[in-house]
Formats: sequence, C-alpha cells, structure tokens
Amino acid sequence: MDIMSKRKFISISIIMVYILEFITIYSYINKNTTNEHYDLKEEHITNPIIEKTYQQETFLTQLQNKEEDYLAILKIPKLNINRPIYSIQDKRNNVEQNIEILKESILPDHNNSLILLAAHSGYGYNAFFDPLDQLTINDVIIFIYNNQELKYYVTNIEEQEKDGTISINKETTDRLILTTCSKNNKTKQLIITAKKNRE
Repeated sequence: MDIMSKRKFISISIIMVYILEFITIYSYINKNTTNEHYDLKEEHITNPIIEKTYQQETFLTQLQNKEEDYLAILKIPKLNINRPIYSIQDKRNNVEQNIEILKESILPDHNNSLILLAAHSGYGYNAFFDPLDQLTINDVIIFIYNNQELKYYVTNIEEQEKDGTISINKETTDRLILTTCSKNNKTKQLIITAKKNRE
C-alpha cells in the first residue's frame, strides 16, 4: 500500500471513529433526557394538598420508627384517648403541649410504681383530659411502657383543692393517677385513681 493510500485509510478511520463517538454521545443524551422526562412525571407531588399530605405521612412514619422518641403511650378506650407520654426530662413534657408526666412519678419497672399524669381540660388543642369526667369505677386505662401493655382499673374519683399539690394515700400497689381541672368548680381539680389489679 502506497503512502497516499495509507493516509486515505487513516483519514477514513478517524472519520469513522468520530461518527461512532457522536452516535454514542447522542444515544446517551437521548436516554438521559427520556429518564429525566419520566422523573418529571413524579412532580405531581408539587400539588400543595398532595405535597402536604405526603410530608405529613413521611413525618408520621419517621416518628413511628423512632422508638426512643417517647417514654410511653396512654390509652383510655372509653374516651378515645391515645397519646404519647414523653420522658420527664423531655422539653415536650408539659401540659401546654402534651399530657405531662410529673417528676414525682415512679415508673412501672420499680416496685409500688406511681404514675402521675396531668393535662388540661376545657377548650383548645391541648385539652387532652377534657372528657376525664366521663370515667366511672372499673373503667380501663392502658399504659404501654417498654413494649408492655399495662392495664389499670379506676378505683376512685374525687375532687381536691387546686393548690398545686395532690394528696395521695400511701399504698403498696401499682397505681396510675390522672388529674385535670374540675368542670364543676374552678377552685377544684379532678383526681382519677386507677390500680393495676381489680379490687
């Protein structure tokens, strides 16, 4: 093969390489554009209503996956109450936001446990104990703690002076006490006592 033929062959080879590269690049760009277009179909989530629902569901899923996020759960089936209880040190443990567990409480993993819970009644988003006056003797209160469902039964319902304290009898039994403002007298507080064993 003479020099001219070699040069012609090399030139054609170079042109072919460029053509092949162009086809490869074009295919890559076209493929990515198609995928991007497909992804954009998922943008229906930008609809404000759908986006809000999506964010709420995501938040609730994340909350449920955080077992350490709350201390326990209080359930009162008769009153449709089902609320998390945060640890005593948690900044969310206050009556303005949630049902508060008082610092004097003795948790169920100790003998003669005493769980003291307080919440608002009346009106507003935080009036979690508003229906507390509907409880009667032997109604069930459930306290889920350390993956155990502990059942307490109402044994006493009374009103005491609202002076920032609660008067409790000393007993050698596991108890759960709920308190909120009385609906009958502004100077009184409602006290519901429940015990783990039926009397």
